[in-house]
Formats: sequence, structure tokens, C-alpha cells
Amino acid sequence: MTSQEQKFSQIDEVSSCFCIAKWLQVTIDLVHGTNHSCHHPKRHKIPLDQLAKDPSALHNTLFKKQQRKIMLEGTRPPECSYCWTVEDTEGRGISDRYIKSTDPWAYPHLEKVKQLAWKENINPTYVEVMFDKVCNLACSYCLADISSSIANEMRKFGPYPVHNKSHRDFQETAAELVGEVNPYVEAFWKWFPEILEDLEVFRITGGEPLLNSNTFKVIDYLGSSV
Repeated sequence: MTSQEQKFSQIDEVSSCFCIAKWLQVTIDLVHGTNHSCHHPKRHKIPLDQLAKDPSALHNTLFKKQQRKIMLEGTRPPECSYCWTVEDTEGRGISDRYIKSTDPWAYPHLEKVKQLAWKENINPTYVEVMFDKVCNLACSYCLADISSSIANEMRKFGPYPVHNKSHRDFQETAAELVGEVNPYVEAFWKWFPEILEDLEVFRITGGEPLLNSNTFKVIDYLGSSV
């Protein structure tokens, strides 16, 4: 059995800043049309022109491909600064780059990822998706961008009196407007059948997922695919 240290070495053999999560993990916010492949980097916009040509741009954006390229070339992507801080501390800092890259949804696919050119598309094995932000709760730790109840409170009473205003700020987008067709959700349903066989982890978040019909559409689709 390969030890954890051996796995870490295999990751670093690709490059000193290689992380499989950039290829195989994605969190997609279909409300605001953004994604990221780790919870540390800031989410980036999914360009609609890329999405119109290829629904896999929900994951394989040109921006993300560029981050993969510089990783393979041995350059640290600035958006991954959390891991570089950990790895630059005195002693052996085990960053999330190592932890994610050796997770069960990632490490078994190391050889496949290594053989891909940076510009090639790849199906993720770990997907988290947010269909909308409709929620019947307004938890104090949550955000207006992911809770319609908090957003409604802010419209009525103004933002919460907190020091960090950005924590309670939000912006509406065309994808959030009631009755408007969301191009990101449309693209998801074109892409979902293509990635299903490769998925090992699939999470639906929100909002409250049980208040969105797409959650039940996923369940029905999975049931019919068995």
C-alpha cells in the first residue's frame, strides 16, 4: 500500500505546486454564474460566450485552464495563496493541496490527469452545485447571496450593522430574476449526463435544496439511470 508520504512525493513529481483539485473538483454557483475548484480561491465568473460553445465550461473555463497550465509549469497560482502560506511555514506543513490531491475522488486519477494537456477538458469527479438561493431561513451566520430570506430582510430593513459590510452585501444578477431562464442551469442539464459516469461525489447546496425543483429532477434522473 502506498504511504501518505509517497503519495505526496508523487504529487510533487508532477510539479511543486500541482493540485488535482484544479482538474477534478468544482463548486458551481448557478445563481451568479461562478465556479471554483477548491474552497480557498475566490470564485470566478463563467463567461456566457464560453458556455454557449461548450456546457463543460461550467467547470473547464479558460481561466481555470490557465491556472492548470501555470501549475504544471511549476508556478504558484496566486489564487491558491492559502496553501502556499501553509507550505512556506517552518516545519512540514501539510496543505490542502496535498490533502485534496490524495482524497479518494482524486488520487486514483493521478495518472489520467498527468497525461492531459493543460488546455484539454476533463470531467470532474467531485461536483457541488447551487441551483438557486431560495431559502425559508435567515440564519445569522449565512449570507444574502445564498439565502433569499436574508436578501428580503435586507431589502426591507437594510444591511445588518456589522463591521464587515461585504459579509452582508449582495448583488442581484440576471440569473436571479424571477421568471427569467437561467443559462447556467440550462447548461448544467446539457452537461450532467456527460459527467455522470465519472462522478464520485455529488452535492447539492443552496439556498435550501429541497425548495428547488432541480433537486428532485436530479433524483428522478439518477433513478432512471440505474
